[in-house]
Amino acid sequence: MVERLLPELQRNGITTIHNIEGADSLHLLQQLQAENKLGVRVHMLLPHQILPALHTHSINHEDNDLIRIGGIKIFADGTLGSQTAAMLESFEGNPGNYGLLAISAEEMRAVIHDAATLDLSIAIHAIGDRAARVALNSIAYAQALLAQTDPTAHSHKNLRYRLEHVQLIADEDLTRMRRLGVIASIQPFHAVVDRDIAERYWGQRHRHAYAYRTMQQLCIPIALGSDAPVETFEPLSILYAATVRCDPAMPRPPWLPEQALSVADALRGYTLGAAYAGAEETSKGSLSSGKLGDAVVLREDILQVPQQYMSENAVQATILGGKIVYGQA
Repeated sequence: MVERLLPELQRNGITTIHNIEGADSLHLLQQLQAENKLGVRVHMLLPHQILPALHTHSINHEDNDLIRIGGIKIFADGTLGSQTAAMLESFEGNPGNYGLLAISAEEMRAVIHDAATLDLSIAIHAIGDRAARVALNSIAYAQALLAQTDPTAHSHKNLRYRLEHVQLIADEDLTRMRRLGVIASIQPFHAVVDRDIAERYWGQRHRHAYAYRTMQQLCIPIALGSDAPVETFEPLSILYAATVRCDPAMPRPPWLPEQALSVADALRGYTLGAAYAGAEETSKGSLSSGKLGDAVVLREDILQVPQQYMSENAVQATILGGKIVYGQA
Protein backbone atom coordinates (compact mmCIF):
# COMPACT_ATOMS: atom_id res chain seq x y z
CA MET A 1 0.00 0.00 0.00
CA VAL A 2 2.76 2.44 0.96
CA GLU A 3 4.63 1.69 -2.25
CA ARG A 4 1.49 2.34 -4.33
CA LEU A 5 0.89 5.63 -2.52
CA LEU A 6 4.33 7.12 -3.18
CA PRO A 7 3.68 8.12 -6.83
CA GLU A 8 0.51 9.93 -5.69
CA LEU A 9 2.50 11.90 -3.13
CA GLN A 10 4.99 12.93 -5.81
CA ARG A 11 2.17 13.80 -8.23
CA ASN A 12 0.79 16.16 -5.60
CA GLY A 13 4.12 17.90 -5.03
CA ILE A 14 4.82 16.35 -1.63
CA THR A 15 8.50 15.93 -0.77
CA THR A 16 8.32 15.20 2.98
CA ILE A 17 5.71 13.41 5.06
CA HIS A 18 5.40 13.25 8.83
CA ASN A 19 4.55 9.59 9.39
CA ILE A 20 2.87 8.72 12.68
CA GLU A 21 3.20 4.95 12.81
CA GLY A 22 5.17 2.25 14.58
CA ALA A 23 8.22 0.08 14.06
CA ASP A 24 6.64 -2.06 11.32
CA SER A 25 6.09 1.03 9.18
CA LEU A 26 9.65 2.16 9.84
CA HIS A 27 11.02 -1.21 8.71
CA LEU A 28 8.94 -1.10 5.51
CA LEU A 29 10.20 2.40 4.72
CA GLN A 30 13.77 1.28 5.35
CA GLN A 31 13.24 -1.58 2.90
CA LEU A 32 11.86 0.79 0.25
CA GLN A 33 14.87 3.05 0.72
CA ALA A 34 17.26 0.11 0.37
CA GLU A 35 15.54 -0.77 -2.92
CA ASN A 36 15.71 2.88 -4.11
CA LYS A 37 11.92 3.05 -4.18
CA LEU A 38 11.40 5.71 -1.51
CA GLY A 39 10.75 8.90 -3.44
CA VAL A 40 9.85 11.14 -0.48
CA ARG A 41 11.50 12.09 2.78
CA VAL A 42 9.94 10.69 5.95
CA HIS A 43 9.92 12.31 9.37
CA MET A 44 8.88 9.52 11.76
CA LEU A 45 6.83 10.18 14.89
CA LEU A 46 6.72 6.93 16.83
CA PRO A 47 4.03 6.03 19.41
CA HIS A 48 5.07 6.80 22.97
CA GLN A 49 4.78 3.13 23.94
CA ILE A 50 7.92 2.50 21.89
CA LEU A 51 10.19 4.62 24.14
CA PRO A 52 11.63 1.61 26.05
CA ALA A 53 12.75 0.07 22.74
CA LEU A 54 14.48 3.32 21.82
CA HIS A 55 16.31 3.33 25.15
CA THR A 56 17.60 -0.20 24.57
CA HIS A 57 18.41 0.49 20.91
CA SER A 58 16.29 -2.51 19.87
CA ILE A 59 14.93 -0.40 17.01
CA ASN A 60 17.65 -0.35 14.41
CA HIS A 61 17.79 2.93 12.54
CA GLU A 62 20.36 5.56 11.71
CA ASP A 63 18.93 8.89 10.58
CA ASN A 64 19.67 9.93 7.01
CA ASP A 65 18.42 12.41 4.42
CA LEU A 66 15.35 10.29 3.60
CA ILE A 67 14.24 8.77 6.91
CA ARG A 68 14.58 10.39 10.31
CA ILE A 69 13.09 9.48 13.68
CA GLY A 70 12.13 12.94 14.83
CA GLY A 71 9.82 12.49 17.75
CA ILE A 72 7.20 10.73 19.82
CA LYS A 73 3.42 10.90 19.39
CA ILE A 74 1.04 10.97 22.36
CA PHE A 75 -2.75 10.74 22.16
CA ALA A 76 -4.22 13.01 24.84
CA ASP A 77 -7.87 12.45 23.91
CA GLY A 78 -10.26 11.01 21.33
CA THR A 79 -12.26 12.66 18.56
CA LEU A 80 -15.02 15.19 18.10
CA GLY A 81 -17.31 12.90 16.10
CA SER A 82 -17.32 10.19 18.78
CA GLN A 83 -17.64 12.80 21.56
CA THR A 84 -14.47 11.46 23.18
CA ALA A 85 -12.42 14.66 22.80
CA ALA A 86 -11.55 15.81 26.34
CA MET A 87 -13.56 18.94 27.13
CA LEU A 88 -13.60 21.57 29.88
CA GLU A 89 -17.41 21.70 29.53
CA SER A 90 -19.70 18.86 28.53
CA PHE A 91 -20.79 18.24 24.97
CA GLU A 92 -23.87 20.12 23.82
CA GLY A 93 -27.00 18.07 24.44
CA ASN A 94 -25.04 15.44 26.37
CA PRO A 95 -24.70 16.75 29.93
CA GLY A 96 -22.07 14.99 31.98
CA ASN A 97 -20.08 13.83 28.96
CA TYR A 98 -16.73 15.63 29.07
CA GLY A 99 -15.00 13.21 26.75
CA LEU A 100 -11.99 11.15 27.74
CA LEU A 101 -8.32 11.64 28.44
CA ALA A 102 -6.41 8.85 26.70
CA ILE A 103 -3.43 9.17 29.03
CA SER A 104 -3.02 10.44 32.59
CA ALA A 105 -1.33 13.77 33.20
CA GLU A 106 1.35 11.99 35.24
CA GLU A 107 2.21 9.58 32.44
CA MET A 108 2.19 12.36 29.86
CA ARG A 109 4.70 14.38 31.88
CA ALA A 110 6.94 11.34 32.25
CA VAL A 111 6.80 10.52 28.53
CA ILE A 112 7.62 14.09 27.49
CA HIS A 113 10.62 14.25 29.81
CA ASP A 114 11.78 10.76 28.85
CA ALA A 115 11.62 11.63 25.14
CA ALA A 116 13.56 14.83 25.74
CA THR A 117 16.42 12.88 27.33
CA LEU A 118 16.67 11.03 23.99
CA ASP A 119 16.57 14.33 22.10
CA LEU A 120 13.16 13.45 20.66
CA SER A 121 10.47 16.04 20.09
CA ILE A 122 6.85 15.58 21.15
CA ALA A 123 3.61 15.71 19.17
CA ILE A 124 0.41 15.53 21.24
CA HIS A 125 -2.98 14.77 19.69
CA ALA A 126 -5.30 17.27 21.42
CA ILE A 127 -8.72 18.00 19.93
CA GLY A 128 -10.65 19.15 23.00
CA ASP A 129 -9.84 22.19 25.14
CA ARG A 130 -9.26 20.06 28.24
CA ALA A 131 -6.80 17.87 26.35
CA ALA A 132 -4.95 20.98 25.19
CA ARG A 133 -4.75 22.29 28.76
CA VAL A 134 -3.45 19.00 30.18
CA ALA A 135 -0.92 18.80 27.34
CA LEU A 136 0.34 22.33 27.97
CA ASN A 137 0.56 21.69 31.71
CA SER A 138 2.61 18.58 31.00
CA ILE A 139 4.90 20.37 28.55
CA ALA A 140 5.49 23.21 31.02
CA TYR A 141 6.30 20.69 33.78
CA ALA A 142 8.67 18.70 31.57
CA GLN A 143 10.41 21.83 30.32
CA ALA A 144 10.98 23.03 33.88
CA LEU A 145 12.26 19.61 34.98
CA LEU A 146 14.55 19.38 31.98
CA ALA A 147 15.97 22.83 32.74
CA GLN A 148 16.71 21.70 36.31
CA THR A 149 18.31 18.38 35.42
CA ASP A 150 20.09 19.55 32.26
CA PRO A 151 20.54 23.34 32.30
CA THR A 152 22.03 23.35 28.78
CA ALA A 153 19.24 21.23 27.27
CA HIS A 154 17.50 24.00 25.37
CA SER A 155 20.73 25.40 23.99
CA HIS A 156 22.00 22.17 22.44
CA LYS A 157 18.92 20.00 21.87
CA ASN A 158 16.70 20.88 18.95
CA LEU A 159 13.45 19.87 20.63
CA ARG A 160 10.01 20.80 19.33
CA TYR A 161 6.73 20.57 21.18
CA ARG A 162 3.57 20.53 19.08
CA LEU A 163 -0.14 20.11 19.60
CA GLU A 164 -1.82 18.18 16.82
CA HIS A 165 -5.22 19.44 15.65
CA VAL A 166 -5.87 22.07 18.40
CA GLN A 167 -9.50 22.16 17.27
CA LEU A 168 -10.80 23.89 20.40
CA ILE A 169 -8.62 25.64 22.95
CA ALA A 170 -9.26 28.23 25.66
CA ASP A 171 -8.01 31.76 25.03
CA GLU A 172 -5.66 31.65 28.02
CA ASP A 173 -4.12 28.44 26.71
CA LEU A 174 -3.46 30.01 23.31
CA THR A 175 -1.38 32.59 25.17
CA ARG A 176 0.43 29.78 26.99
CA MET A 177 1.21 28.07 23.68
CA ARG A 178 3.07 31.16 22.56
CA ARG A 179 4.91 31.52 25.87
CA LEU A 180 5.96 27.85 25.91
CA GLY A 181 6.96 27.88 22.25
CA VAL A 182 4.44 25.16 21.40
CA ILE A 183 3.65 24.67 17.71
CA ALA A 184 0.08 24.48 16.43
CA SER A 185 0.13 21.54 14.00
CA ILE A 186 -3.17 22.10 12.20
CA GLN A 187 -5.08 20.26 9.49
CA PRO A 188 -7.33 22.85 7.79
CA PHE A 189 -9.48 20.27 6.05
CA HIS A 190 -10.87 19.26 9.45
CA ALA A 191 -12.26 22.77 9.82
CA VAL A 192 -14.43 22.46 6.72
CA VAL A 193 -15.38 18.78 7.05
CA ASP A 194 -16.23 18.95 10.77
CA ARG A 195 -18.20 22.20 10.63
CA ASP A 196 -21.63 20.60 11.16
CA ILE A 197 -20.65 18.34 14.05
CA ALA A 198 -18.65 21.17 15.64
CA GLU A 199 -21.79 23.30 15.74
CA ARG A 200 -23.89 20.36 16.97
CA TYR A 201 -21.56 19.11 19.72
CA TRP A 202 -19.93 22.37 20.82
CA GLY A 203 -22.85 24.77 20.46
CA GLN A 204 -21.71 28.38 20.70
CA ARG A 205 -18.20 27.22 21.55
CA HIS A 206 -17.75 26.43 17.86
CA ARG A 207 -17.26 30.16 17.28
CA HIS A 208 -13.83 29.77 18.89
CA ALA A 209 -12.87 26.53 17.11
CA TYR A 210 -10.16 26.07 14.49
CA ALA A 211 -8.85 29.53 15.36
CA TYR A 212 -6.04 29.64 12.82
CA ARG A 213 -5.85 33.38 12.25
CA THR A 214 -5.94 34.04 15.98
CA MET A 215 -3.00 31.66 16.39
CA GLN A 216 -1.12 33.43 13.63
CA GLN A 217 -1.84 36.85 15.14
CA LEU A 218 -0.55 35.62 18.51
CA CYS A 219 2.70 34.57 16.78
CA ILE A 220 2.18 30.91 17.63
CA PRO A 221 4.28 28.81 15.23
CA ILE A 222 1.93 27.12 12.74
CA ALA A 223 2.51 23.97 10.71
CA LEU A 224 -0.05 22.82 8.15
CA GLY A 225 -0.71 19.19 7.33
CA SER A 226 -3.33 16.72 6.19
CA ASP A 227 -4.02 14.02 8.81
CA ALA A 228 -4.12 11.57 5.90
CA PRO A 229 -5.61 9.03 5.49
CA VAL A 230 -8.37 10.56 7.64
CA GLU A 231 -8.61 13.48 5.19
CA THR A 232 -7.14 14.27 1.77
CA PHE A 233 -3.40 14.79 1.48
CA GLU A 234 -3.72 17.06 -1.59
CA PRO A 235 -1.85 20.25 -0.61
CA LEU A 236 -3.79 22.55 -2.94
CA SER A 237 -7.12 21.43 -1.47
CA ILE A 238 -5.74 21.90 2.04
CA LEU A 239 -4.43 25.38 1.23
CA TYR A 240 -7.86 26.19 -0.18
CA ALA A 241 -9.50 25.03 3.06
CA ALA A 242 -7.08 27.14 5.11
CA THR A 243 -7.62 30.32 3.12
CA VAL A 244 -11.23 30.07 1.92
CA ARG A 245 -12.62 27.97 4.82
CA CYS A 246 -14.69 25.62 2.72
CA ASP A 247 -14.34 22.34 0.86
CA PRO A 248 -13.58 22.94 -2.85
CA ALA A 249 -15.75 19.92 -3.70
CA MET A 250 -18.78 21.19 -1.76
CA PRO A 251 -20.19 24.63 -2.64
CA ARG A 252 -21.10 26.09 0.75
CA PRO A 253 -20.49 29.50 2.30
CA PRO A 254 -17.12 29.84 4.05
CA TRP A 255 -17.23 28.66 7.66
CA LEU A 256 -15.90 31.14 10.24
CA PRO A 257 -14.08 33.08 7.50
CA GLU A 258 -12.65 35.47 10.09
CA GLN A 259 -10.27 32.64 11.01
CA ALA A 260 -9.00 32.12 7.46
CA LEU A 261 -5.27 32.43 6.85
CA SER A 262 -3.80 34.53 4.08
CA VAL A 263 -2.37 32.55 1.18
CA ALA A 264 1.14 33.65 2.13
CA ASP A 265 0.71 32.58 5.76
CA ALA A 266 -0.84 29.24 4.79
CA LEU A 267 1.94 28.56 2.29
CA ARG A 268 4.56 29.43 4.91
CA GLY A 269 2.89 27.07 7.39
CA TYR A 270 2.88 24.27 4.84
CA THR A 271 6.56 24.68 3.96
CA LEU A 272 8.85 26.40 6.43
CA GLY A 273 6.37 25.97 9.30
CA ALA A 274 6.17 22.22 8.77
CA ALA A 275 9.95 22.02 8.49
CA TYR A 276 10.28 23.93 11.78
CA ALA A 277 7.83 21.54 13.45
CA GLY A 278 10.18 18.72 12.49
CA ALA A 279 13.28 20.66 13.62
CA GLU A 280 14.41 20.57 9.99
CA GLU A 281 14.15 24.23 9.02
CA THR A 282 17.89 24.45 8.34
CA SER A 283 17.61 21.82 5.58
CA LYS A 284 14.01 22.02 4.35
CA GLY A 285 11.07 24.36 3.97
CA SER A 286 12.57 26.93 1.62
CA LEU A 287 15.00 27.21 -1.25
CA SER A 288 18.32 28.60 -0.11
CA SER A 289 22.00 27.76 -0.22
CA GLY A 290 22.92 24.66 1.79
CA LYS A 291 19.41 23.18 1.92
CA LEU A 292 18.36 19.88 0.35
CA GLY A 293 16.83 21.34 -2.80
CA ASP A 294 13.26 20.05 -2.52
CA ALA A 295 10.67 21.99 -4.51
CA VAL A 296 7.41 21.87 -6.43
CA VAL A 297 6.63 23.68 -9.68
CA LEU A 298 3.00 24.76 -10.14
CA ARG A 299 1.21 25.71 -13.33
CA GLU A 300 0.32 29.11 -11.88
CA ASP A 301 1.79 31.36 -9.18
CA ILE A 302 -0.14 30.39 -6.06
CA LEU A 303 0.23 33.91 -4.67
CA GLN A 304 -1.36 35.44 -7.77
CA VAL A 305 -4.13 33.03 -8.78
CA PRO A 306 -7.59 33.99 -7.38
CA GLN A 307 -8.26 32.04 -4.19
CA GLN A 308 -11.45 30.46 -5.51
CA TYR A 309 -9.38 28.75 -8.21
CA MET A 310 -6.50 27.70 -5.98
CA SER A 311 -7.48 24.04 -5.79
CA GLU A 312 -7.61 23.88 -9.61
CA ASN A 313 -3.93 24.73 -9.90
CA ALA A 314 -1.73 21.85 -11.04
CA VAL A 315 1.64 20.39 -10.11
CA GLN A 316 3.97 20.52 -13.09
CA ALA A 317 7.01 19.00 -11.40
CA THR A 318 8.17 17.68 -8.05
CA ILE A 319 11.86 17.98 -7.23
CA LEU A 320 13.62 16.01 -4.49
CA GLY A 321 17.22 16.84 -3.71
CA GLY A 322 17.55 18.71 -6.99
CA LYS A 323 16.27 15.74 -9.01
CA ILE A 324 12.92 15.71 -10.81
CA VAL A 325 10.87 12.79 -9.44
CA TYR A 326 7.59 13.76 -11.12
CA GLY A 327 6.71 15.71 -14.27
CA GLN A 328 9.11 18.13 -15.88
CA ALA A 329 10.34 21.56 -14.89
